[in-house]
Amino acid sequence: MRLRSKRDSISLPSKKRESCSTTPVKESLEQITIGSYYYVTVKNNLEDEQNYRVGKVLAVKFSDDNVPEYYITYAFYNRRLDEWVKADQIDTKREIDIKLPKKRKIHQDNAISDATAMIIEDSQDDFFTTSGIHVKNKFSQGDSFYSQESFTLQIPVSSEVNDYSVKSQVIQNNSQITSGGMNNKPIKIRVKNIKEIQIGEDLIEPWYFSPYPEEFKDAPIVYICEFCLSYYMSEFQFKRHKTKCNLFHPPGNQIYKDEVENLAVFEIDGERQQTYCKNLCLLSKLFLDHKLLVYDTLPFLFYILCCYNDIGYCIIGYFSKEKYNMNNNLACILTLPQHQRKGYGRFLIAFSYTISKMQDKVGAPEEPLSDLGLLTYQQYWIEAITELLLKANEANEEISIDDIAYQTGIAQKDVQYTLHLIGICIYLGHPCIKISSGLMEMAKNSKVKKHRTIKSECFDEYWEPPVYNPSHCRFLN
Repeated sequence: MRLRSKRDSISLPSKKRESCSTTPVKESLEQITIGSYYYVTVKNNLEDEQNYRVGKVLAVKFSDDNVPEYYITYAFYNRRLDEWVKADQIDTKREIDIKLPKKRKIHQDNAISDATAMIIEDSQDDFFTTSGIHVKNKFSQGDSFYSQESFTLQIPVSSEVNDYSVKSQVIQNNSQITSGGMNNKPIKIRVKNIKEIQIGEDLIEPWYFSPYPEEFKDAPIVYICEFCLSYYMSEFQFKRHKTKCNLFHPPGNQIYKDEVENLAVFEIDGERQQTYCKNLCLLSKLFLDHKLLVYDTLPFLFYILCCYNDIGYCIIGYFSKEKYNMNNNLACILTLPQHQRKGYGRFLIAFSYTISKMQDKVGAPEEPLSDLGLLTYQQYWIEAITELLLKANEANEEISIDDIAYQTGIAQKDVQYTLHLIGICIYLGHPCIKISSGLMEMAKNSKVKKHRTIKSECFDEYWEPPVYNPSHCRFLN
């Protein structure tokens, strides 16, 4: 991702176009074929050196000077790193010796509903990403807790959680990082079509394809209104829109306002504000690879997180949820890139679980999660569950999986997955949890971190989470 402020942009002097010989073009086209793998030269900005990655050519285009450029997707890397490269960056002489993982079969029993907001799960990816390997290794050190001074807290675990089901659960959750994508879709869907977007004062390079109108692919910058999320091809059109736009906050009900943190949350019904929600989904698709945008926003609620200032309420991120889904409390989540690594993603996750607890229910995010989304969820689950376990241990109380789920709002399957993820489940005649000094230290360190917390007094006193049933979401032909 490349992110810079609008005022930091640099205008380069224009150069006179030089005629380009057609001979090198023909040679490069003959040597480089679409769908083949090559070693591609990439620059390491940190070490200022050239490295090679294995990449697959997906498309070719020609500049105004008739110079070919090739769209490369890198094996074992997330698609947000896909890019256009020159022909001289592709090594056609070196042979590729690489074994790509076989595509896994998706059983019908594990299929997810077709209605996942206006964003639904798509087919699996070709490659395993490095982030998937990193997550597995990150928590594989859970057994190190046993080497330290520890004690046992006996917690009833469902008899249905045997070794096989736990293993399947771990594989299923880890596969969320490496699955997803659009490999069964037309090639043009996998090629980034938007070069840059401007939202507010920030210029952002998108990560993935988003189905904006076809003519937008030639625009150097797509201008997006940070209040109504309307999009424009030219700065002139955008400035004219700003003089007419009368929105200074998302078009919904403000249900939460923190005057200390300058944060607010708006609840929007996808049935009442279809245009805004569709614009929001187009924007989101630029940074979500594992989702496919469709245009049905009726059965969804959207919770928009904003920071407010003298200008108005500017969007930071959002999450959506199905109105009538009793199991999932979140369908899609996104923090815009310019606001990432500031705790807003964790805040949105905590907000979704707070709503579940208000309704005396437990919830879970809809699968699959993106790579960054899963990492954020795993960290939140670990911190919330370990904090509760230590409180129970200090009070010398027994606690069950159901108790943990009820008090945190986290679904039982995610509680079980987290306990095995950090390696504290053992068997002493019956399933129990072993709490070590290392785990206690980790929980204490998480308390020291200044997380953005949900404050009950900041909710609108007259607001209650809406309750729906399937009869409220009927579709007419």
